[in-house]
Formats: sequence, C-alpha cells, structure tokens
Amino acid sequence: MTVDLEVGVEVKKSEDGLFTRETMREAMTALMGNDSEVGHVVRFNHGKWREF
Repeated sequence: MTVDLEVGVEVKKSEDGLFTRETMREAMTALMGNDSEVGHVVRFNHGKWREF
C-alpha cells in the first residue's frame, strides 16, 4: 500500500528486521511535517480514498 497507493511511508529497518526510534521519528516527520511533500501526497491520497 505504501508504494502502490501512496497512503503511508515505510519505516527503514535494519538487517535483522527491526526499526529504531530514530527511523520511526524520520518516518513520522516525513508524514506530519508541515513542509513535507511526502506528507501532502499521503494526505491527498487519503482524501481520495475516503471519498471513494
């Protein structure tokens, strides 16, 4: 869903499949930042799917 529908972002994981506090913060900042283009795209796509 992250790639095809662009309704989220993927949290970067380490080789063992775990994510860190820092990578989670980066993903949240990408989504919720006021100047984040990724956040604007995701919010726009959420709106499209909500109307659908």
